[in-house]
Amino acid sequence: MNIYTGHGMIRFLLVLVLVTLMGPARGLALDVNGIVDTDSRWTTDDSPIKITGDLLVAQGATLTIDPGVQVVFMTRADTARGYNLRVEGTLFARGTAANTISFTAQDPLLPWGAILFEDISADWDADQGTGSRISHCVIEYGGNTADFGMIVTRNAMPLIRDNAIRFSAGAGIAAFADDGVVTVGENLQIIDNWIYGNPIGLVMFAEEGVVTGNYFLSNGSAMDVTARSNAVVIQNNTISGASTNLLGSGIRLELAEPASGLAGYNWVQTGGPTVSLDSTDGNQASFVAPDPGSDVYVLTFELTATGVDGLRAADTVAVTVTGTNLPPVANAGSDANVLRTAGMMVTLSGVGSTDPDNGIASLFWEQESGTTVSLQDTDTIAPYFYIPYTVVAGEEMTFRLTVTDQGGLESTDTVTLRFYSDNIYPRAGVGEEMAAATAQTVELDGTGSVDPDGVIATYLWEQTDGTTVTLENADTATASFEVPAVADGGEVLTFALTVTDDGGLTDTETLTVRINPVAVDAGEDRTVSAGDEVILDGSGSIDPNASADIQIQHNTIVSDGDGAGLMAVTGVEEARYQLSFSENNLEFDDAQGYAFYLYDWDESTTEINITHNWWGSVSIPAIDTLIYDQADDFQLPSVVYRPVAAQLIAAAGSDLVYPPLANAGPDMETTMDAAVTLDGSQSYDPDGIGTYRWEQTEGESVTIRTSNQAVATFVAPSGGTDGRELRFSLTVSTGGPFTHTDEVVVTVVPDETVPLVEVGEGCFIGSTIAPSVEAGKGCVMMIVATLAMVSCLVLGSRKRRQGFAALFAVLLVVFIPSSHAGFFAVGGGGGGEAERYNITIETGAKDITAGSLEMMFAFGIPFIPHGDKNIPENTVAMPCPNDQCMSLGEERKGTEVGFYGKLGIEIGSTNLYCNLLGGFTAYTESELVRSTGSGTTFEESSDTVLEPLYGAGLSYFPDYWKWPILLQVDWDITRGVTGTIGWCW
Repeated sequence: MNIYTGHGMIRFLLVLVLVTLMGPARGLALDVNGIVDTDSRWTTDDSPIKITGDLLVAQGATLTIDPGVQVVFMTRADTARGYNLRVEGTLFARGTAANTISFTAQDPLLPWGAILFEDISADWDADQGTGSRISHCVIEYGGNTADFGMIVTRNAMPLIRDNAIRFSAGAGIAAFADDGVVTVGENLQIIDNWIYGNPIGLVMFAEEGVVTGNYFLSNGSAMDVTARSNAVVIQNNTISGASTNLLGSGIRLELAEPASGLAGYNWVQTGGPTVSLDSTDGNQASFVAPDPGSDVYVLTFELTATGVDGLRAADTVAVTVTGTNLPPVANAGSDANVLRTAGMMVTLSGVGSTDPDNGIASLFWEQESGTTVSLQDTDTIAPYFYIPYTVVAGEEMTFRLTVTDQGGLESTDTVTLRFYSDNIYPRAGVGEEMAAATAQTVELDGTGSVDPDGVIATYLWEQTDGTTVTLENADTATASFEVPAVADGGEVLTFALTVTDDGGLTDTETLTVRINPVAVDAGEDRTVSAGDEVILDGSGSIDPNASADIQIQHNTIVSDGDGAGLMAVTGVEEARYQLSFSENNLEFDDAQGYAFYLYDWDESTTEINITHNWWGSVSIPAIDTLIYDQADDFQLPSVVYRPVAAQLIAAAGSDLVYPPLANAGPDMETTMDAAVTLDGSQSYDPDGIGTYRWEQTEGESVTIRTSNQAVATFVAPSGGTDGRELRFSLTVSTGGPFTHTDEVVVTVVPDETVPLVEVGEGCFIGSTIAPSVEAGKGCVMMIVATLAMVSCLVLGSRKRRQGFAALFAVLLVVFIPSSHAGFFAVGGGGGGEAERYNITIETGAKDITAGSLEMMFAFGIPFIPHGDKNIPENTVAMPCPNDQCMSLGEERKGTEVGFYGKLGIEIGSTNLYCNLLGGFTAYTESELVRSTGSGTTFEESSDTVLEPLYGAGLSYFPDYWKWPILLQVDWDITRGVTGTIGWCW
């Protein structure tokens, strides 16, 4: 190569590399795991997508999956759980009816984990068409996860629509609402899905949910719904199955304790150095406490909660953050009663004050209320004063202590003294300020009231401000009232408790009750250190007006499971709900169970109205037997079901067609060349399977006949010495967007020894059992005798020739007059329909006068030895065991033997005769076939066949030779061309 050519080659290779790197890599599968933190798209060019580890779609990122993409979750080394696709951002997997997206397992026996939507994932927004969506997808063979679901939502609200969700190891869909964090969004929408073949179709413990238009089939149970203070709509679903689950093979509904019922939360910082809240719209928020150095920060936050009716209320919480200098704690002592004695010295005490690190630098006392006194030693731990003459019994004085530590931080505390003469005044105790919400019952508690030297004789509660309420038990220590409805922002009600002791002295204490539309609770004030993670907890907030609103309408629930419960309901004492169960069809196909089953109810007086449903009967006694309420064991709600629908309710159930269920039949064993039937006739769809498709997925390739029908066949190949395993898949469709595939395994056992057609040497072939020894010997003897006879005729003495002539003359005596000449000839040839050589023996007479014609007549016996060349080696001596053998035609075997007669006319006086001949031959014919499975040749049948023999020839008797010989040539359809030589006399 010259230099120029070498440089050109280098340039060519560089260009080729660049084109390869820059060009699209089509048809290459992607291995994916880790974090998707930028917007990404999976296309059919990348398919199949192999998930080789846990995958996270990070917050802010969108993963889009195109129609037709197959996502295969590979088997995890630790099979205790499978790989998960976790979504904190957006997952948009939208296939089409004709081109679905598939989420499946590498090995269906080792399921993958879950598609898991976290609370912070993007909720579906129908108006904007944005957010997470799974539609026209086949999601199967997952659910091997601690979350017990194949599609899992945690306070997330994706759109799950038009999917086939099947064969999960756990629930098909598991929707959870955590108490810790709730993000308000759209309803969780589960619409128009085929959900089948799962232990549980749907587990639902969500804030809001719409389950409509779905087809539940062959699940252990269809739906397990826990309804708290949320709205659940279950309508127009078809639920069909054979489960014997008494506690709701169709729907199990648990009316649990009330949840918050709140529609929204909002946290706002209102004081102190600004911090960054990680979330402001959940019932919890968190931040990291800033470092105040030697100072103290007081951070305040306000939580606003919005109820289901849109009304709001707020509450505040303070967080004190300490740094390197911890603040002191002032302690002015306990409140006390003091005997009113003019001029008596009273000493205050701050000995309980402390500082945890640097020590107290100074103290300072001052009077806040009451008759002014001259307080002495105000900068000491024990100041004092003298009781003035002007102080009267029942009067109170309040003093404040301020403590300062070495770092300059302060703390304050107060103490109240109350003066008495001979009877100590009682003290009314009403507790701290209260908060309540509309529709709640408020308990006013005065049991903290005391009389140090006697007893409380009477109590009296009175309202002093706010919207008037009706106080119950106002003359006792504990009164109560029902909270009235209030406007947005709430209202403050004031109540006064007056107590009187046994000496007639009284005391009055005021209590304020803040009334909110909802009960918002931002949590307790607290002190934390710099760098601490602080969680603001508003989970104690509730909307007392909220309750579970459950609508179960227009569904068809059918079961043929013996003893099943179609609808089962349980509840707890605190449950608040409105249940509308109406216009549903509840039917049992064959076996009977309970249509409506109430169980394990703690206590309830709420009526359950299940009117206007079809029970499969109009007989009231018959319907009574379909409802079980454990009335003898629990206090259950009253069940009202009259009036009943008089006929099947139209338009109830899903509009979806029955999902096709493929059944490829049980695994089976077979032998080489056996006809194997693949039977998918048990595949089911009540409207009929639209299409069948059989395919071989593993093993030595075979030809499947009628692969587009329910029943297909193939011929088993050789099993060899160790056997073989073949796998076949059956895919069925009803013409809708989804198909279903099932597998069957066919094991071909090792080959066994089979009887072969044994071929003998020479002209005969052995039978299918043993060689035809006698026939073979006869053939050999006949050939030997014929050759000996020919030799004797040609080479023997005159006497020997005359002896043979005498022998054959006996055969001719009937038709050969003694005045005419006879002849004997032997020869052979080949061709014709027999397609083999032949040996022919012939005898006859000539010079037979018929008028003016000279004629000849003869008869002959042909022998056609076919031998073994027409029969393939190792031909099995039995018919083909399957109907897919290819015909190889009929082959002749053994020795074909015949008989013919010959009639000739001499041409002039030339001793040349022109002849016609006719007769037959008999031979053994084998019908051979070859199996398409193993290629083995079989002998279908072996029969004796007669075949006509006809043709023409020439006979010449030369009279100028020393010997009276005969020369003949014949042609017929069986032997072809045959030449003979003979001797005449």
